Amino acid sequence: MFDIYVHRMGGISKTTLAKAVLDKFSGRFESWKLIENVREECLVQGGLNKLKEKLRRMQGKNVLIVLDYVDEGNQIDELVEEHIGYGAGSVIIVTCREKHILRRCKGVALDQIIHFEMNYMEYENALRLFCKKTFERDTPPHGFENLSGEVVKKTGGLPLSLIVMARSIVTTKEKGRHGRNSERIQRIFLIKMRTKC
Repeated sequence: MFDIYVHRMGGISKTTLAKAVLDKFSGRFESWKLIENVREECLVQGGLNKLKEKLRRMQGKNVLIVLDYVDEGNQIDELVEEHIGYGAGSVIIVTCREKHILRRCKGVALDQIIHFEMNYMEYENALRLFCKKTFERDTPPHGFENLSGEVVKKTGGLPLSLIVMARSIVTTKEKGRHGRNSERIQRIFLIKMRTKC
């Protein structure tokens, strides 16, 4: 049994990484569960107990569990305490923003933790992501190189910010697609985004 803790500030794609691991490896386990936004689920009356019940149903099996956006150590204690009953080779992935949350956990066996701190995207990868989401290609089209580079720099390489900006540009582009000004609208939007960031 291993617990994997992924942490860093919001928008760095911890959830995306956890979902990608789930997609790729869930077939190797008898059962799997993704619990998104544990923080919000626990704010609802009786929410923590409902989550515990969902996980309890998986005891005795080899499982892959993702607990996304945990914001308090007691949530990990309450939800992971049941892992004693999971089968050999089970894995629990926890995403959180703050590393100190792990220190507040009582039931976490430190020798069974794989700790992973997310880093910001390198400029080249961030530019590629932005271009894929905005222009459906790996590099900016002619005339958009400088603007695209500036947007990437101003977002600090945060994947979520890049994707949100790309979606906004694509939406603006789609609205203008029926007219002759699609590229002009996209260029104006990029200029406005450059000044807002």
